[in-house]
Amino acid sequence: MGTARLVSPAAAVPLEAWVQGEAIRGIRRLRFYPGTTVRDLSHLAAALRTHPTDERLWLFLENGTEPMADSSRLLPGMHPLHLHLHRCRLVLVTLLTETAVHTRRVSPATTTAQLAARLKLPPGRIVLRGTTTRLADDRHLGCFVYHPFIRLVLGFAPDARS
Repeated sequence: MGTARLVSPAAAVPLEAWVQGEAIRGIRRLRFYPGTTVRDLSHLAAALRTHPTDERLWLFLENGTEPMADSSRLLPGMHPLHLHLHRCRLVLVTLLTETAVHTRRVSPATTTAQLAARLKLPPGRIVLRGTTTRLADDRHLGCFVYHPFIRLVLGFAPDARS
């Protein structure tokens, strides 16, 4: 997969996006010019991956539930963008509590706090299944899955007071 070459329009001020996601180390900055399409930006973000791929990649706004449309153009006033790059559009999450099994299809950009809120559970108590380490509320579920394995099983830690 090649990288998009973005020509700088005369007198245009570059925009910024902060990108993280599958096979990208840390959070990386991309600079681009107004009018760049989401598809072009996804090619630039793909170049940051440690493992190149020819597979379809999706860009999500940080707390977005749907991927951004490829034909959308990025304009001044939209930055700095906080984006997530993933090879999957949805993650199948199973959360096991003491009394129930909850299964949901969610965006890879969904945080553990958002999942807890959707399930009407207290925040701060979600763990990776088989561990006791609580996940930070701002962790995106897409950080824990790698295409094509897009199923995630989580547990729910008992209240520390009980």
